[in-house]
Amino acid sequence: MFINAITSNEFIPSGRSVQAAIYYNYKIYFYNNSGSNKFFTLDISNIFDINAPKFDKLDVNKLNASSYNITFATSALFNSVIYSFGSQNKAINVFSMNLSTSPLFWKSETDSSRANAPYGLDGLTSLIDTSTGKLYLFNGYDTMYVWNMYKSSWQYFPINSATQKAYYTATYLENLKKIIYLGGFNGNYQNNGDEISPMNQILIYSTLTNQWTTKTVQMGNFLPSRVGHSACLVANNKILIYGGRSSPLNPINSSNALAILEINNDTDTYAWNIPNITYLTDQTIPFYHSATLISNTYMIVAFGNISDKLSVEDPSPISVLKVDAENNEYQWLTSIDEPILIRLYKYPVSMPPPLQTFLPIKSQYHDQMIQTPNI
Repeated sequence: MFINAITSNEFIPSGRSVQAAIYYNYKIYFYNNSGSNKFFTLDISNIFDINAPKFDKLDVNKLNASSYNITFATSALFNSVIYSFGSQNKAINVFSMNLSTSPLFWKSETDSSRANAPYGLDGLTSLIDTSTGKLYLFNGYDTMYVWNMYKSSWQYFPINSATQKAYYTATYLENLKKIIYLGGFNGNYQNNGDEISPMNQILIYSTLTNQWTTKTVQMGNFLPSRVGHSACLVANNKILIYGGRSSPLNPINSSNALAILEINNDTDTYAWNIPNITYLTDQTIPFYHSATLISNTYMIVAFGNISDKLSVEDPSPISVLKVDAENNEYQWLTSIDEPILIRLYKYPVSMPPPLQTFLPIKSQYHDQMIQTPNI
């Protein structure tokens, strides 16, 4: 499962965790805001072998974000532009990069974009409603922040009833106009609080009404609490989660590392189901990794910490999961034998790949809990 067949003249990224992963034009863009190889791509347009992935390092005219004394808190793609939101105990900064232009460079949004901006973000996930051009960012405490891509401006909606969260996943159900929040730390985790959200408690936000609701999963399989997992929308009402940790010191068992949250619109019920799946030899369960769904068929799992070691691997593993959500069939692959470009031509899909982004670990508690990678 490890990258061990790359020739010496090819770029090999170092092990890392909580990196951003943005899919655009048959490439996955990975980046963090520190280190020498912080921005690179993985080409998935052709035949793909997990033992010889094609990474390319990118030279980017970096604004420089580090001059703002920040790290990227979260990122998302709208049209061909990556928007990155950075914060470190001050008002958030907004940076953008147009992937359709050359050369690539970061630019800062105007100072006016910081009006109503959130402060001191950490442990968050953002997502976009592409039909409205609005990005939603729950600060984990008491406010939902909304960034308008067209107006480059913030709105905010105070919250009275939502549970405090960090290092959760957020998945947007466009057909229902709802955001599903799963897992993560509860309460004031930065003060060494280690309570992890139970997976049978689903936090839901309506982008139509700006209201929160909570659902209790009473059907399907029992799923232990977890943090540092990934989530991908694999069908209109199916969310696939993978990896994570059940507590600061306990890894997720392979028997329930991968699970599907199925949502029944007619009955408004939620159920966890664990598919029967066989793992590859020596396959490890990551946390604080990225997971990117391509063509609704392949989920590319990249980097992250290793659950049984509390540290990153260098180089880190790349995994590929074949997804057939309609038939509830999932299979770990060692390679993709049919070029994805050909598959997209044969089997076009209308549902865009969901965005899943991560952020650097900054809290004192997390620095103690895992080994932060040397990026």
